[in-house]
Amino acid sequence: RRRLIEDQADALGLPVYFVVIPHQDDPACPMAHSTPGTAFPSNDAYTSTMLKALEQLKGEGIEVIIFGDIFLEDLRAFRDRLLNLVGLAGCYPLWGRNTTELYSEFNNLGFKAVIVCVDTKRLAAECCGQLLTPAFLASLPDGVDACGERGEYHSFTFDGPLFRGLVPFRLGEVHRHEPFAFQEVYPEGDSEPRTQAGVATTVHAVPNRSQIRTR
Repeated sequence: RRRLIEDQADALGLPVYFVVIPHQDDPACPMAHSTPGTAFPSNDAYTSTMLKALEQLKGEGIEVIIFGDIFLEDLRAFRDRLLNLVGLAGCYPLWGRNTTELYSEFNNLGFKAVIVCVDTKRLAAECCGQLLTPAFLASLPDGVDACGERGEYHSFTFDGPLFRGLVPFRLGEVHRHEPFAFQEVYPEGDSEPRTQAGVATTVHAVPNRSQIRTR
């Protein structure tokens, strides 16, 4: 949901620049499918679109691009190749960190995130919609990276010490497209989503931001 990313950026006091990867069957439409994950752009489409975006940033005076990669050497090499083509440098502040320690630090600092996608070959679809808590970390099977660095899961961070306020959202349906399960996440105030149980779960900003109230 683009608005959630906009709300997240606003809560952090940062500008946001969207790079839309076109759908390979319809370049004008990045989401030609009705449910998440039913089609993916080709690598060529991704590469060419990212190069154009990086060239634009270079033209605006940007010199360094920061990534959150932790240990995937091939992914970092791919990013660096693209950056080199346009004369930009990459910065990887989390590189080489122990991911279990990093997960715990994320929790201890007060950041909050919800799982929005899982690879069902590695985690159960029921993990969708769960918060990244110490209990979730303890429940991870052997071989699953604590931070989901190999794509085991993806998350949306909605609160933390850098945020000016919590980003409210609702959880909708979980869509399955093997091997992935996708959690629908709606901005608060959007039209009422359909949910599997017929009830939407909402995260609200409350006076004590360490608490989360759902309905």
